[in-house]
Amino acid sequence: RHPLCQGAEQLAQGIGVLQRVTVRMAVAFAVSAKRRLIGIYTPGRVRVWSREYLPHWLVQQSMRSVPWSLLEGTEFQLMALRALGARIGQRVHLHRGIALQRGGWDLLEIGDDVTLSQDAAVRIAELDAGHLVFSPVTLRDGVTVGVHAGVGARCVMDAGAVLADNASALRPGMTGHARILTDRRSIGAIAIDRALRLLRTEFWW
Repeated sequence: RHPLCQGAEQLAQGIGVLQRVTVRMAVAFAVSAKRRLIGIYTPGRVRVWSREYLPHWLVQQSMRSVPWSLLEGTEFQLMALRALGARIGQRVHLHRGIALQRGGWDLLEIGDDVTLSQDAAVRIAELDAGHLVFSPVTLRDGVTVGVHAGVGARCVMDAGAVLADNASALRPGMTGHARILTDRRSIGAIAIDRALRLLRTEFWW
């Protein structure tokens, strides 16, 4: 093998190792900042740029060092979110474009076998009339949230529930509680539905 090829491979391996170490350090720094400055997020409203808002702002600055674009769709993204306080089950798949870096992670509960499709929105932290609002969201086992769909604050999706593409459990400006129920479906029907949604997301049907 040509020495230049070997050198290029070694350089690529070295960059990969350095990148992994950098990501781990960045996540560890953000998690430490969150635990020291916030502790555990609780539901409530915080006026932007108030004294109570400052710890959250500092945590957000620490989050800027995490290369979330590299973590999207990987198990490392789930590990980072769990470390930040989110309760996430097994076999959970988060597609690209899902922004969960805005805080409030302790208020997020995701069960097993849940799929969040591309660009889905989970609003555990959002701005409202000059306040940052933290609200719980619960997605139980087998839930599917469609492409560009939005799950609003205080929403509970029961096991096996499906939120269609471009749908919203609570639209911006709405208040209250949303609960999405589902009829019983066979395992085969759920598996086929999940496969079709995965193909649609990955290949832009």
